[in-house]
Amino acid sequence: MGAEQLAAAFRALFHSDDQATKVEANRWLDAWQQTPGAWSVSDSVLHDTASSQDLQQFCAQTLKTKVRARSGGAWG
Repeated sequence: MGAEQLAAAFRALFHSDDQATKVEANRWLDAWQQTPGAWSVSDSVLHDTASSQDLQQFCAQTLKTKVRARSGGAWG
């Protein structure tokens, strides 16, 4: 699950006119955030100046959530 697949799902969620497509994209993104690969893909997107700001923000939030989960949510 690379950056291209992530970007496609992200675009589908926010730019598709089809509600079923949006629901499926949201499910895929939620599941993707739980994968170990989300660490490296998020890092790649954050370092890619061609990535949209919205996608970079999503990846930053993904990393924040993963770090918080690993630390037991002990920091604010």
